[in-house]
Amino acid sequence: QRVTAMTRGIYTKYWTWSIAANQNIEFTFVINCDINEIALSFWELLTILENLLDNALDAAVHEEMNRRVSLVFEDEDKWIALYITNTGATITDEQLPKLFNPGYTTKESEARGFGLYIVKSLVDSYRGRITVIRNPETKFVISLPKKQALQSW
Repeated sequence: QRVTAMTRGIYTKYWTWSIAANQNIEFTFVINCDINEIALSFWELLTILENLLDNALDAAVHEEMNRRVSLVFEDEDKWIALYITNTGATITDEQLPKLFNPGYTTKESEARGFGLYIVKSLVDSYRGRITVIRNPETKFVISLPKKQALQSW
């Protein structure tokens, strides 16, 4: 049931509503694991995904060509890894250490800058990990513990 709700939520927001399609962004979504094993609640996971996917789409839309965003779930032993990749501008060395600070934004709006802070707070609260890979595409790797692994720690 959780898989169905999650899939429907992501598909509806990023494809059926045509956010990606209207912006000429190729959106790929793959699940290679049982997402019911993720220790987070449905709403916590959806909060992480919405923030990261919104940022990825926003980055990709500024590219002239080759606009792509992907979300892949992978089973990695005691973890479920989320790979969110986009072909937008690379995060600079100056931006990287500030990305997860509350209120930090590269966008031109005062109402922004809390999404990645919220993502990091949620991931940290479950002893997860965030890795940012910046070349050639920007990729956020979110490693979240499986329920069984979290219970044994």
